[in-house]
Amino acid sequence: LSWVSDRKLLGGTYSAAVAVPYVLDGEISGELTAPGFAAFRKGDISGLADIFLLPFQLQWTLGSHNLNLSPGIAAPTGSYDVDKVLNVGRNYWAFDLAGSYTWLDPARGHELSVSTGLLFNGKNEDTDYHEGDEFHIDWLLGQHFSESFALGLTGYWLHQISDDTGTLPAGFDAGDLDSSGHGLGPALLWGTRIGGKGVSFIAKWLHDLDAENRAEGDLFMLSIGMKL
Repeated sequence: LSWVSDRKLLGGTYSAAVAVPYVLDGEISGELTAPGFAAFRKGDISGLADIFLLPFQLQWTLGSHNLNLSPGIAAPTGSYDVDKVLNVGRNYWAFDLAGSYTWLDPARGHELSVSTGLLFNGKNEDTDYHEGDEFHIDWLLGQHFSESFALGLTGYWLHQISDDTGTLPAGFDAGDLDSSGHGLGPALLWGTRIGGKGVSFIAKWLHDLDAENRAEGDLFMLSIGMKL
C-alpha cells in the first residue's frame, strides 16, 4: 500500500508505503554437517510474513531518469518458532538503508532499474543470535512493448559484510557463517482494467545460481497494483 503526497522535500516527491507479504507455500530441506555431527531436516510453512514499512520515501524525476531514496523497516510480525526448521518471520527488527535508480526510454521502451541497500539486522532474543549485516543489489533489464505489457530479466546479488555472533553447537563457529548469493530469472508486467480501474500484475521468478551459508532455491512472486 502506497501513499504519494503533493509535498516536495529537497526537490523530491514525498511518499510512504507498507508491504504486507504472505507466504503461500514455503518449503525447505537440507543437511547440516560438522566433525562428529550431522543432521537432515525439512519443513514447509505458509502465513503472514514480516511487514515492511517505508515511512519516508523521496523520488526525483529528470526526463528518463528516476532516483528514489527509500529506507525501510522490517517488523517481526511473521510467526516464529525456535523449534521449526522454517519460519515466515525473522523474530527480530531490521533496518534497510536503500535507494534505487531507473532509466526508462519512453520512445523505445527500454528499462534499466537498479536497487541497492545495506540491511542492518537486529538480535533474535529467542536464540541469542545476531546475524551479520548485509549488502544487496537487485536489478532489472526490461522491454516495454506497450503501456500494459513488458518482459524483463531480473536478478540479485547479496553479500554479508559483518560476522554473525551467538552460540552454536560444538563444531560450528558463528564467525564462519557469512552468507552470500546471487540469482536471476524472468519478469513479466501485464496491465488491464477491472471495474473501470487500471490494474497491473507483475510476476517474477528468481532462481539461485549460487548460495553460501543460506538457503538455495527458487522464489516465485506475484504483485498486483491498483490506484485507489
